[in-house]
Amino acid sequence: MLRSIGRDTVRAAGLFAPIAIRTDALHNTGGLVVSPGHRQFVSQRVDAPRAGHKEELVRADHLVNGSDVTRNAGGFVDHVQLLFDKHETL
Repeated sequence: MLRSIGRDTVRAAGLFAPIAIRTDALHNTGGLVVSPGHRQFVSQRVDAPRAGHKEELVRADHLVNGSDVTRNAGGFVDHVQLLFDKHETL
């Protein structure tokens, strides 16, 4: 159950600069802009026999590669936080 929604405006610099994820960078159907600590569901699928399948939640700032996933500094950014009774994957 959603308990509250918080919002804070901060300067988009340094550790607070948002992370931009281009369309299809993570098999996403549209571009995303998230906070650096926001975890992304990443699924690694390998077609080779017995290669396995791995899924994990990875911090957005750990995905920055300078091309498909970038840090967008400059100006201000609104951080919105949804607080649930328990951990949720949206």
